[in-house]
Amino acid sequence: MVFDRIDKGLKPWQVIAFVVIAVGLGAILGLSTGSHLRDLLPAGVDILDMRLLRYSYEEAVELLVALGSDGRSYYATSQLLTDIVFIPFAFLAVASVFLWLTRPGQKFSVPLSEGIRVVVIAIAFTAMLSDFVENISIWVMLGSGEDPANGVVALASTISGIKWLAYAGSWAALAATVIVAVVRGTSSQQATA
Repeated sequence: MVFDRIDKGLKPWQVIAFVVIAVGLGAILGLSTGSHLRDLLPAGVDILDMRLLRYSYEEAVELLVALGSDGRSYYATSQLLTDIVFIPFAFLAVASVFLWLTRPGQKFSVPLSEGIRVVVIAIAFTAMLSDFVENISIWVMLGSGEDPANGVVALASTISGIKWLAYAGSWAALAATVIVAVVRGTSSQQATA
């Protein structure tokens, strides 16, 4: 089985640690570095890696111009470097909670086939890889000043869409698994009471 070693070796403290670190880094991204970048931008312009939909070359240039040299430098360092650290912890948080809740033979586990478990982890892994490629593409754009290569913008925009679809898929699978696990746990406790 693909996850045998993880199923046997994953400890609750590891799951909790991955979640706490991911949430902490996500808070820094949203409330600190991302907030600072948004303060530098005019209303209606959002940072590229937080856009849920694809963006055009003109929208990317608008952001690069609005940020100015100091803003582009801040984005390339503070925001993207924090995001690069966040990405693997976000994956580990989703994957570890999902695998923990679907471990075969556990009292409150959600019984899923190995194939479904592999697909969900592959979707989460796709989100992580897409996020890395997107960040590298944005870093290249930021380094080009106000005149990014059209191909880099197109790549970053496309990868951003893939990233958000993969994150949505993995988060939806995780949310459904958590709900089923809670219902199973609650039903089991009521049956024994």
